[in-house]
Amino acid sequence: MKKYLKTTVVLAIMFVMADVAFGSVYSYGGSESITLTTANEWAVISAPTKLSAFNYTGADISSILTYNASTGSFVIPSASDLLEPVNAFYMLPNKSTSVSFVWGSYTPGFSSRDLSAGWNLIGTNTDTTAISELSDIKTSVSTLFVPKDRNDLKSLIGDSWGGSANKNIDQTEWTSDVFNPRDGYWINVTSPVTYSKVLN
Repeated sequence: MKKYLKTTVVLAIMFVMADVAFGSVYSYGGSESITLTTANEWAVISAPTKLSAFNYTGADISSILTYNASTGSFVIPSASDLLEPVNAFYMLPNKSTSVSFVWGSYTPGFSSRDLSAGWNLIGTNTDTTAISELSDIKTSVSTLFVPKDRNDLKSLIGDSWGGSANKNIDQTEWTSDVFNPRDGYWINVTSPVTYSKVLN
């Protein structure tokens, strides 16, 4: 009897370890949509996680732009730029329209990009305070600027920056307001730094 009990316990441990080893390696796929409700007004967008596709109706969008800090100019983002949660971009719809984020199963890792000195437009994949989100690079970041432009999902269920939007915010004010993983944020970087996010 003891022999069978010991074997059962060993097998149970093996199954638990297998689940930990394999279940934590892969994330399940999914999708979500947000609505850009106001025609001819810019909305700031970022991916909520590493995407496999970012879908929208081309005829409904007049322009998509991101900011290249090294050249100091707005540029059209590459298709791959739209899939990374560390990036953010502006979309200008010419009518109320939906855009959708699609992600597949993937091995957790990092999404990162090199930031240049000066203003950079970034995204995030987590709901957290600015002080937590920027903790790894806060010695290189002097100022945060939160665009007032909203996408529909954040305005309905996310945290509002209220009077903190559309103004420079120094680090003393980074402890209360929360980043949203579908919006973009401007940060002023004093020296080049790598901004990384853990994907989970």
